[in-house]
Amino acid sequence: MRAKLCAAQRRGCSISNATTVSRRSFLGRSAALLGTAAAVRPAPAAKGTAVAPIAFAHIAVRARDLDKTLDWYKKVLGIRLSLRTGRGAFATYDEEHHRISFFSRPRMGALPADLGGFERMAFGYAAREDLSYVYRRLKANGILPYRAAEYGPITALYYRDPSGLNIELSVASPATPEELYEYCADGCVIDGARTRGIDAERLLGRGAAVAAGAPARKPSAPTHTVLKTARFEQMIEWYRTVFPARVQFQNDRVCFLSYAADRKPTAIVRQTQVTAPGPTYGFDHYAFEYATMRDLAVNVYARLKEQGILPYWTTNHGMTTSFYYADPDLNRIELQVDNFRTKKECMDYIEGPDFARNFIGIDVNPDDLAAMVEGGASYEEMHRRVEGPRTTPVPSPYR
Repeated sequence: MRAKLCAAQRRGCSISNATTVSRRSFLGRSAALLGTAAAVRPAPAAKGTAVAPIAFAHIAVRARDLDKTLDWYKKVLGIRLSLRTGRGAFATYDEEHHRISFFSRPRMGALPADLGGFERMAFGYAAREDLSYVYRRLKANGILPYRAAEYGPITALYYRDPSGLNIELSVASPATPEELYEYCADGCVIDGARTRGIDAERLLGRGAAVAAGAPARKPSAPTHTVLKTARFEQMIEWYRTVFPARVQFQNDRVCFLSYAADRKPTAIVRQTQVTAPGPTYGFDHYAFEYATMRDLAVNVYARLKEQGILPYWTTNHGMTTSFYYADPDLNRIELQVDNFRTKKECMDYIEGPDFARNFIGIDVNPDDLAAMVEGGASYEEMHRRVEGPRTTPVPSPYR
């Protein structure tokens, strides 16, 4: 199918007035702290060159009970719904078009018994006082962490959402890049000796009482993911091929992968006890954002195609053009680029009528899209979505 790229109407939908930290501000703050170029958009790369994503974009989860799950995330992260459909919802807590997506789906078909899977997703806060407020407010709502711990400069609370997905809420104490690297080089891991359990009530529960109905404090940004796998070496090699990732630390049970735009977005942990997968509620996919269509269609897609790694689905959602890949454990990874020049335009689109009519997407041919880029197509030609029949059913690597 030839690429059908589409004209999306800009609608003047309102944006939340809640005070929050923008991703650009957060990345700038991180760059100053870590001494990286995280806040600087990279220069165009030569064809065939591996390109790092500019940001962790969003996560999507599957819910046993969609209403209950949405209510939980509203309480915990202060999400605001952009669109709610009969079987899904798109939500944000800042200016991004969808930080978290939610889907209500039945069990998948039979999966290999030795698959690994998603361990947890982490959200970071700007200061210890924010995390203390979050702890006291959630306690007032009857939501308690199943664990609290410190590892290196990080203080973290661990919760489980209504579908059993592990969520980490954390704050990093001020640290130099050398201190952070030294800690990671020592091999911190979620079940390792350098993770110290703490008494959350004693550490974070002090302070003025927070009512259950008090407003949520929104996290600054997603920070990292943790994957468990029985295919340890194979998973590491796949992620190093897809991204220009370097191994920041590795031993026989954990590997930290570092990218140019994010210091450690992915930890891969060896899974030693393999059990057959249960209902696949919880993790659906996570997404990385690229700066330009050239990065996505030429420097990522074409390079990976030459190495035998192909997407199982390529679509134009309207606000993004997205290529979906499956890693060796069939964890689904979305690589995307925004279709509008500003985040506000993306937000307007997702809150407007065109997205409500077709929130799944229109299939695009990645080879045609790469040819358009190489042929000098305009920004609008590369990014517009031409409305037509939506993708049905949504492609899946499980089929």
